[in-house]
Parts: sequence; C-alpha cells; structure tokens
Amino acid sequence: MREPRKAFVCYRHLDSFVPAQFHLKVKAALENLGFDEVFLDTDPEDGTRAQEDYEAKAFHAIETCGLFVALIGTNWLKLLDERKGGYDATAREIRIALYYEKEILPVLVDGAAMPAPNRLPKAIRNFRYIAALEKPLASNDSTTAIGHALENTAKKVLKNYRSFDLWRSCYLWGSLAIWFVCGVLIHIVGISDYGWKSWWGMAAVWGGFFIWPAVFLPFALFGIYRPFVTLLGFIVRSSGVRQRMSYAIPLIASTLLAGLAWAVEVHDPDEAPWTIQVALPLPGCQRGPELPTAIATLSPDDRQHWLESGSVPNAVPTRAAKPWWALINLSSYDEAGLLQQKYNGAPPFWLTDKCWPNAFYYLTVPIYNSNPDQQLNDREYHEYQISRIQVQKSFADVLLNANRSIYDVQNSWTAWAYRASFFLIVWAGLSGISMAIYFSMVSLRDPNDDSIKVRPREDALLCLTYSMATVMTWIPFRMVTEYVKFLYRCSDISNNFGKCSFDITKYMPDLLLTSLFLVGYLFVTIAILREYRRFALAFYGSAMTAIALLAGYAVYHFHEQVVSLAGYWQFYLVVVVPSILLLLSLWYLFDPSAVHSRDRQRDLGIFDGM
Repeated sequence: MREPRKAFVCYRHLDSFVPAQFHLKVKAALENLGFDEVFLDTDPEDGTRAQEDYEAKAFHAIETCGLFVALIGTNWLKLLDERKGGYDATAREIRIALYYEKEILPVLVDGAAMPAPNRLPKAIRNFRYIAALEKPLASNDSTTAIGHALENTAKKVLKNYRSFDLWRSCYLWGSLAIWFVCGVLIHIVGISDYGWKSWWGMAAVWGGFFIWPAVFLPFALFGIYRPFVTLLGFIVRSSGVRQRMSYAIPLIASTLLAGLAWAVEVHDPDEAPWTIQVALPLPGCQRGPELPTAIATLSPDDRQHWLESGSVPNAVPTRAAKPWWALINLSSYDEAGLLQQKYNGAPPFWLTDKCWPNAFYYLTVPIYNSNPDQQLNDREYHEYQISRIQVQKSFADVLLNANRSIYDVQNSWTAWAYRASFFLIVWAGLSGISMAIYFSMVSLRDPNDDSIKVRPREDALLCLTYSMATVMTWIPFRMVTEYVKFLYRCSDISNNFGKCSFDITKYMPDLLLTSLFLVGYLFVTIAILREYRRFALAFYGSAMTAIALLAGYAVYHFHEQVVSLAGYWQFYLVVVVPSILLLLSLWYLFDPSAVHSRDRQRDLGIFDGM
C-alpha cells in the first residue's frame, strides 16, 4: 500500500515573487518531481485564500506532508514585522512544521536572506538555523529550473517515502502472517489432530496461547507498529555499522531472548497434553499399535494385577513391558464407566474412540467441575482417587520428554504449530518490552544531520503504552492455564484435594513474563510523564494495567468457577466483546495523530501574538 507523496508550500500573499506566480511554478515543479499532493493555499483561478476552514486544512496538510517548502521573498520580513502581535498564518504554519519536525526547506527568492534570530518570534526562532536551498532562485525562473534546484531535497524525501512504504508493507504482511500462525493455523491443526469438540476444550483452558492470540494479538501488533517501523527507518538511514547496531539493539535483544525462551519451552520436561499424539493400544481405543500376544491374551484379572503391581508377564521382556504398561493404563482409565456416565452429554469430555487426550480430562474435570449433578459422591470419589493414581503416573511418564523414545511417542502437528506460535508471541512481547526500555532511555538522532528528534520518540512511547496495556490482558488467560496444568500434575488428591496446595514454582515463568511487561510499562510511563507531561494518558494506561492484574487475581481466586465456565463459548463472548470495545476506545486516547491534534487545538492561542 503506497503512501501519497505530499508537500506543503508556505509563502506570503504579498511577497515580492507573487505577481510572477513563482509559488505556482514551485507547486508544478514538485509535482513533476513525483509528489502526488502539493498543498498551496491559493486558488489558482482568482488568487485568493480559500475560505473553507482553511486553518484546519492547512495544519492537517502540514502534519501529513513529507516536505515543507518555505518561500522567502524580499517582503517576507517586512510583512512579519507588520503582523507582530496579531494573526500571522505563515508564522503559524512554520510553527506547526517545526512542531512536527518536518523536513523544512527554506527557498530564498530574488536575493532575499534568511531572517536573523532576533527578528523572529520566539516560537519559530529555530527556523533561522535550518539550511536554506543553496542555489539562488529568481521569481522569473522557469518550472524546469526550479525543479532542478529542488531535485536533491525532493529525492531524499521521496526515498524516505519509498523506504517507509517498504517497511510498512513488510510489517503489515508480517503481522498478518504472525496472526495467522498464532491465531488461525494453530486451531486448524488442533482440530485436525483432535476434532473440533475436543480441541475447543483444550484451546479454552490454554486460552493464553490459543484464544488470546486470535482476538487480542492484532491490537498488540498494531501498538508496536509505529515504534518498530521508526527503528527500522533509523537503521536504514544510518550510514555506519555502529550507528545501525545502536538502533537495532532492542530488536536483536528481543530475538535472542525469544529464541532462548523457545528453547526452554521446547525442552520443558513436562510438556502439555496436546503436544504429543499418542496412538493408544487396545483395549479401549480403536486405533494404535497391536498388543503383543502375551499381553493381549492375559485374562482381565491378570491384566489388572499386572497394571497395579507392575509385575511383568513371563513372555514379555522387561524393557518392552514399561511402555505397554503406561499406554494400557491410559487407554483403560474409567473402565467401569463411572465418569463417562456421570459426564455424558458434556462434550468435549469423551472422544468417540476413547483415545488421547481423554486422560487429560479424566485427571482434571472431576476436580473443578462445580455442577451439582456431576459432582462425585463419597463412593465415587474413593474409586476415582484410587484409579487416578496409576493413570496419572502413566500420563506423566508419557508426557516426559526423556521418555519419548521409550514410548515411541510422536510430536503432534499441534506441537509444531504451537512452537512456532510460542516463538512469535514471545518475540512480539519481548520486542515491545525492549523497545519500551530503549525509547525511554535513548534519544533518536537523525542520521542526516545528527539532530535530536522528539516527535518520533514521543509517538513510539504513546504506542508502546497502549501495547503494554493491551498485552496485560494476557494475564487472566494464562492464570486459567496454569491452574489446569497444576491439576493434572497434582499427585495427591486425598482429603478432597486439600493437599493440592498452591505451588509458586508452577507460576514462575508467567510471573517472570508479567514482571517484564510491568517493567516495560513502568519505563514508558515514567518517560511520558517526565518528558512530555502526559498525565492523563499515564493514568489511563495505569488503569488498564491495574484492571488486567485485578482480573488475573480474580481468576486465581475463583479458578474453579472460571475453569468451569471456560468450556462455554458464551463465556468468551462475554469476556472478549467488552475487552475489544475497551481497546478500541483506548486507542483513540493513545493514537499519536489524535493526541497531537488535541495538542494543536489546545495550543492554537499560544501561536497568536508571536
């Protein structure tokens, strides 16, 4: 998507070159050089200033232009002096261009000179220090001659436009690819692996990496767009390797840290259930490897004795017995059909072929299910407690990375899609954190003239504040996940699960990542308060972050009820719709264009009497 190339021509209507229509030739020259839109505040038919809300149109044109050309004739200073203390549209336009840090090119016509600093109003005094066009121009110069004089500056601006278009397109398509992998592809693969009913149950309890990316990740990616492209722009325009590396530090750091997090996740000794696809043997499953004859011919009593005692049938080698012991345990859980009957009609608890990942539901749902009709009575609870021990041990053995080769377990396609999704989500989050710290601490210097740029940095901080507040919505989703992971790892459910006490180590990765987000948010908040006095925006961002943290605490406090509700799509509808509306309204507050527009309207009175 190509950004229109825009220029703005600023001049005084009573300047010396106007009778020769020099300003119109400048407009034509800029159009010939490749600018799509050149704003000129003169109606070419009658030579009068447009009357329809001129000031708003002019200021918007300056805000969006790439090149601001200020024409200075021999009457420029005289007209400035006459209007001191009153309304001066030209001075106001220059003030806006300085405010937005536009590429400003003063053009001296008919031997005019740049005004001395003491002749300029304080608000535009820096205008004196901007280098004017080196080649002198005359009001009777042709459009072609003017075009040759403006060519070098125009080429530089147009090159920046092309670079911006390239990186914006790359970021747009890259963001769509990230969202597709994390928010769409993972569900396609999960459904193909487990069926849509079972996958919905899995995706619901693992909402932080399955539901959250589909809905909220686009908001976070949108938030880091401007700071990311800003850094890329400074990297591309830098001349030396050292300067480029200085701007690339946050992107390099986030990529390395995301790679490290990915490696830790992939080699986590306790994998999540959906990362492997186990083909369970008979009995109890319609697919999977054929049982060895010595095991298949065992009587039900002998087979149960073998499973409970761990003793190996004489005809089966010890090395080969262990995997069969674990896999049969998993395929023969709830043999009495106690839970299947109690939870009948409550998908996705039972799969049609009673295979993986049913063991996961068997180990978790009876604990958090709060439906009075489906709660276990004392006898059922006792039977479940006894049978659960062996099933859970087998479940843990099969999940363990170190035992994959023993059990001949294959990674599911969902595992590979998840790993790609995990890296991309963590990379996006860490990029936001690293850029938040970077923009809070480092000044941006224009590679062309080494001048410090304020506006891109402030815009980046505003967007990062929004992005940090958005990402904090991830916390409640992850709290649900951690609670469910804790349930199927809990080894002792005696005393009505009372011994499954809170274990902080299970939450450490999420607490660490949350702490990093809070650190990043703290940096951007301090920066926008200290340097830009954005008190209201700091308050709104803090409120959003506090709401997300409180929601996370509420999920932890009411985890049983929340996990029970998480299996219903209506629950996510109630959670997601208000959240989306809140994020959309929050963007209106943090959008840099809207923020600067409000600033401009508020400060217009300051420009009067310059």
